[in-house]
Amino acid sequence: MSLKNNTHTNILPLWLLIIYPMLIALDIYTTYLATPNLSFENNWFILKLNMGWTSIITCSALGAAVTIFLGTKDNTFFKENSTSLFHQKKKLQFILYGLLIWWFWGHLIYTCYVIFNNYLSYLYLHPDKLMVVSTLATRYVNYYQKYPFHHTVVFCCAILAAGFITYSLILDKNRQQSS
Repeated sequence: MSLKNNTHTNILPLWLLIIYPMLIALDIYTTYLATPNLSFENNWFILKLNMGWTSIITCSALGAAVTIFLGTKDNTFFKENSTSLFHQKKKLQFILYGLLIWWFWGHLIYTCYVIFNNYLSYLYLHPDKLMVVSTLATRYVNYYQKYPFHHTVVFCCAILAAGFITYSLILDKNRQQSS
C-alpha cells in the first residue's frame, strides 16, 4: 500500500516517538561528558531553576514520557478526524495538536543540535589525537564563545523548520484524507 494513499499514516511516526527519548538520553550523556559539574551548562531553564543531575534526568524522563503520550494522542486525533482538517468543528483541538507537533519537531531538531554542540565541547576540553577533529572542535567553541547568541539563532531556525515540517505534515494528511 502506498504511503500517499494510506489515510491511517501517523502524523508522528512511531519510530520517531521511540527514537526521541534515546536522543534526549544522548543529550544528557553528552552534556555530562562536556560538563560533569554543569559549570559550562548553557540551558536557560536548567540555570534558572538551579537544577542538578537528578533534576535534569527526572525532568527529561517525564518530558519524554509526556511527549510520547501526547504524540500518540496526536496520531489518534488525526486518524479519527478524517474529514477536512481545516473545516472541522474541533478547531481548538486541531490548533493545540498542531502546536504539539510543532513543539515536538522543534525540540527534536534542537536536541540534535545540542548533542552535536555538547560533543564538540567535550572534544575541545579533551583534545583527541585526531588533529582534524580537535581543530574542528576548537574552531567551533571559539566561534560560539565569540558569538554567544548563535544558540538563539539555531533555536529560532529549529522552530522555523519545525513549523514548516508541521505545516507540511498537516497539509499532506489533509490531502490524504481528501482523496
